[in-house]
Amino acid sequence: MVKKKSSHHDVVVFGIGGTARPSIEVGRKGIIQDLKSRNNLNGTICIVKEKLKNGRIAIEVSNNSLEGTEYEDKEIIAVLPTKLDMIWEIPNRQDANDHEIEELCPICIDTSMITNESSSRFSCCGGQICNKCFIAINLRSNNPNRCPLCRADTTDCSNEAEIAKIRERANRGTDANAMYNLGGYYDYGQYGVVQDQKVARYWYKKAALIGEVRAAQNLGCSFRDGDGGSIDLVEAAKYFKLAADGGHIQGITNLGLCYMMGHGVPVNLNKAEQLLKQSSNRGDQLAVQLLQILEFMKCIPENNPNVTTSFM
Repeated sequence: MVKKKSSHHDVVVFGIGGTARPSIEVGRKGIIQDLKSRNNLNGTICIVKEKLKNGRIAIEVSNNSLEGTEYEDKEIIAVLPTKLDMIWEIPNRQDANDHEIEELCPICIDTSMITNESSSRFSCCGGQICNKCFIAINLRSNNPNRCPLCRADTTDCSNEAEIAKIRERANRGTDANAMYNLGGYYDYGQYGVVQDQKVARYWYKKAALIGEVRAAQNLGCSFRDGDGGSIDLVEAAKYFKLAADGGHIQGITNLGLCYMMGHGVPVNLNKAEQLLKQSSNRGDQLAVQLLQILEFMKCIPENNPNVTTSFM
């Protein structure tokens, strides 16, 4: 069975009026700026490791030319807080374990399943059973190479065979999970599928239009970032709304950000606040951070007609 891997988050600098920045916290990312003696590090992304007693910040920096390899050279240096420009992380693609719906295992009718956590999904029919039953069937069955749900032959577990099964289900036009996963494989070039983000858009859209909110979230990101085609903020907001209407946490946050910044929709800070409170109440930390920025924005007269400026 094929399971979609977790995807990445895009890191972007996000500031309002040059002053609204996230606070300096351990583990958060920032950009080094205005160093004199180590000016070669200016513009480098770093990670905050510790707040020192002398008021400086210990940060970890990498040799960018070797980053991500076994030869990556990391260094800890101490800088003044003013030398760090902290950055937000904006939700990008759907993570594998987000917005999974709990179901009862059809075999034991006893165990609640959450895909990728407590169940196994079969690529032949798209059905899933709990891991307890999956292990029991493989240990006790005289023929463990058959799907316990549709009885299809599962002997060939190669990437090619698994993708072919998922593609067959997707081509039927009614299996949103298969469409979503196939879109993900094209999006990231996984399991032997050649990366083609234009095709990923096609499958995300087909899945989104029949109710797959994870696909709607990914499609919104695709239109927002220009992956697989032109940037279209109106379409991005449209699909973020589709995801948000389905209760998708990242979709709610992204739609709130659209209303906050006027991306594809008119600026509406009240609507943005309403949406961000929804996702923050469900544990989305970026929404919490964006609400702090929103409070700052609402204090600016041009953004809030209820705020007046007087001069003495």
